[in-house]
Amino acid sequence: MSSPLYDCLVLGAGPAGLAAAVTLGRSYLKVLVFSNNKFRNAISGHMHTMPTWDHKDPAEYRVAAQKEVVDKYRTVSFANTEITLLESEATLSGGTQTQFAAVTAQGERFRGRKIIIATGCQDIFPPIEGFGDGWGKRISSQPPTLLTNGAMSSSDLEEVAVRTPMRGIHGLKTDSRRIKSIEHDPREPDQITVHFSDGESQTFGFLVHKADTQTVGNWAEQLKIETISSNPSSDLKLVSPMGETSVKGVFAAGDCATPLKQVTNAVAMGVIAGAGVANAVTVEKMSRHNLEFGLE
Repeated sequence: MSSPLYDCLVLGAGPAGLAAAVTLGRSYLKVLVFSNNKFRNAISGHMHTMPTWDHKDPAEYRVAAQKEVVDKYRTVSFANTEITLLESEATLSGGTQTQFAAVTAQGERFRGRKIIIATGCQDIFPPIEGFGDGWGKRISSQPPTLLTNGAMSSSDLEEVAVRTPMRGIHGLKTDSRRIKSIEHDPREPDQITVHFSDGESQTFGFLVHKADTQTVGNWAEQLKIETISSNPSSDLKLVSPMGETSVKGVFAAGDCATPLKQVTNAVAMGVIAGAGVANAVTVEKMSRHNLEFGLE
């Protein structure tokens, strides 16, 4: 017995996936949303710039948003299942892919006309002991100090000095000593200590680091989706204003498909991708109907 065919399979139940689910539900499409319950902001107790949810727990937001979808839109269902493989199952004339399979590690297959990838990304930390323990736990402190974790070129230092908004107001200190480890004591939530390779230590109110990221899942390799760079773990490339990727029928939203990795942007992208899928599915259904009745 074959599995049911969904109009759309949504991978990820974070802000982007939940927003897509709402949009698809309002279009009365049959949708299955997958979640592995792993979220990039799980270590944070607050989310920001989200109307009605500013400085509130993102975990509570996800629970409330999912409940709202389930309560209002009966065509949308959720599965706490991790998908490990995506593949194309069928095409129509002209090579347009219209049916896909999402497969679990146990081999269970789920079928959908379209896919929205909203699995987000994960941060890549520098190889510094204790760095992850302090990630997401910071408060403001003065004066600002730039820790380069090693020497920077004079041109790089000059660019930093020009670009910092604090230049000439508070001053910017530069410290190029190598960092041995970082220590965050939960009993002292308002500070974090940096231990340098020369044996000295310094305590700060917070540290700021722009982490590199990589997409969650090998979707680009599995479906031959174009990415924004030659690295298959980089952000998925969108070729349509409605969130479609280079593979017809595969859409992407949220942190896996934008350099602006922020919750309100993820919600907006989820809505757009959901609308794109709703339009594509409706057009295909009408086309099949016309072919059945000889109207084309």
